[in-house]
Amino acid sequence: AILEITWTMIPLLIALFTFGWGLKVFFRLYRPPANAVEYQVTGKQWMWKIQHPTGQREINELHVPIGQPTRLVMTSEDVIHSFFVPDFRVKQDVVPGRYSKVWFKPEAPGEHVILCAEFCGTGHSDMTSKVIVHPVGEFETWLEGAGGFLDKLPPAEAGERLTRTLGCNACHSADGSRMVGPSYKGLFGSPRRLKDGST
Repeated sequence: AILEITWTMIPLLIALFTFGWGLKVFFRLYRPPANAVEYQVTGKQWMWKIQHPTGQREINELHVPIGQPTRLVMTSEDVIHSFFVPDFRVKQDVVPGRYSKVWFKPEAPGEHVILCAEFCGTGHSDMTSKVIVHPVGEFETWLEGAGGFLDKLPPAEAGERLTRTLGCNACHSADGSRMVGPSYKGLFGSPRRLKDGST
């Protein structure tokens, strides 16, 4: 009887130890620290729209400071996407009508690619973005410039930056090439007749 109890208890204790250790790692991976900064992320064919807690918005780029835990609250406007940053070992499905969450803590400055890891349509392979991790002190400068950068640029450059920031260039071209939406080429300074007959 003692032998049977011994052979039962030893594997049981090993299994309980392994379970407890794994549970601790699971909670550490899926619970963001209390000081994590929260960003809103929306997947859309075929781009990522990101909003900072201070209001700045980005398309296909996420600027973050080094060493700051970053929490993403994500949803989709159309189909299922998957937010994947290989360098951070972070991947999370993004589903329409639901909010999914993931977090990471960038440890080194530089650029890290964001991929969509769920086939989401014909432009799936082009749905690439990047996380830009800023060194200490540089992020605050970028954030300040991102807030009102249009006021400091010439009109043509401001317009180009605005269409890129809002993601307009995903559907509209500036050189006359055919895309989903009409091209901007030739619009400036040329009258257009509206539906009510006015120009």
